[in-house]
Amino acid sequence: MSHRDFLRAVLVVALGWITCGCGPREPQMHLCDPSRGFQLELVAEDVDLTELAPYQDSSERVPAGLLPSPFTATEAETSGGYWAVEGYTEETPDGGGRRSAVWLFTAEWEPLGMIADAQRTPENGQSVGLVSGSNAPMFAVGRVTDDPHGQSSWEIAVVEPPSVNPRWICSRSDGSRMSSALWVGDLIVILYEYGQGECIGGFTVDPSTGAQREIWTESTVADPEEGRVDMVWGPMASPDGRYVAFTRMTTSHTPHRHQWSVWMLDLTVGTAEQVTYEEGDSYLHAVVRWDSPRSLLFSRRAHERGEGHEDLWRLHVPQP
Repeated sequence: MSHRDFLRAVLVVALGWITCGCGPREPQMHLCDPSRGFQLELVAEDVDLTELAPYQDSSERVPAGLLPSPFTATEAETSGGYWAVEGYTEETPDGGGRRSAVWLFTAEWEPLGMIADAQRTPENGQSVGLVSGSNAPMFAVGRVTDDPHGQSSWEIAVVEPPSVNPRWICSRSDGSRMSSALWVGDLIVILYEYGQGECIGGFTVDPSTGAQREIWTESTVADPEEGRVDMVWGPMASPDGRYVAFTRMTTSHTPHRHQWSVWMLDLTVGTAEQVTYEEGDSYLHAVVRWDSPRSLLFSRRAHERGEGHEDLWRLHVPQP
């Protein structure tokens, strides 16, 4: 065979490999179980989500100078005629460390005081923060304490204005870390991780009684040498309070890859379900918002495209 015939043969094989679908192609997103009734719809391509769903900084609603100097407002929630404001300070030049705390105010921004036992100081190794949302007239705060050995314990408390005294309703010191917490109706939903993501899960807490309901626990380490790490974040509740959607990232170091997916907690049934998956590892997923009780918007973006170039997808959730 001549050199020219050899090149022609290679070209024919290569073209056939590509056109038959065996060659390189863009990784595709799929539903994990189409029989479940979920449906995917591409809404828009290569869009800037900051224009479609602009970020609303709740701290901008806080009047300037409201918190004592040098605290800066970072989060604010309003409920039942009251405000809860989270604030922090930067590290001081003398190495004093960051401070954070949560204050309560009336609707007219009259101060009620700092929530007791919910402050971060350089001495106590704690961090505190508001739980997203509220359930009038209650707010909730989370407190995480790290020990010198890298282990953490965490607690959730509710406070009912005008009182600034918290009632601690939930605590864990089992080595887990609280990933996210949010109000959903009358309950607080908490997502957590163990270690480097070796185990993840979620549960609900009834703030009236402190009763906990474990919804989902999953051991994620199939092969210790793979170096797998799982992280969950960005939970958003459906308008009717039945579902909580969130994104999950699975990272493995051998081989090195990231895989993203959209998950759904069904608070009525008490289950967790992976809804989407990617064939490849080059796409980021992020929950954007619910636009109806059965319609979730989320974004999908290739790593190399950068922010402002997302594809917007709609996930249609089946009627129960």
